[in-house]
Amino acid sequence: MSVVTLGVVETVHHSQDPIRIAALTAKRTVYPLEEIKRLAKKPIKIILFRGHFHVAKPLTLNYMLENGLLSQAPQSIVRIPHSKYVQIKEACGIDQRFTVN
Repeated sequence: MSVVTLGVVETVHHSQDPIRIAALTAKRTVYPLEEIKRLAKKPIKIILFRGHFHVAKPLTLNYMLENGLLSQAPQSIVRIPHSKYVQIKEACGIDQRFTVN
């Protein structure tokens, strides 16, 4: 597991309707409709994002754990404080012109 790409969240949706989920994720998922139907037995959060570029220096999970950027391997979406976001951007070598502080 590594941080390798910078992207921007476009929209977030919540749905349990497999047809709506399939339509939202049309060309952005590897899951066939049958798998989406199986997964949609409970509400699903759909996060649509646009990848912008790969970072110059990818950060490994070990690096993030050793430097206190994460306390454990993420099992889902993880909120981090702004200070850690800044550290990640610096460690990845991301040009500040491409980010928001």
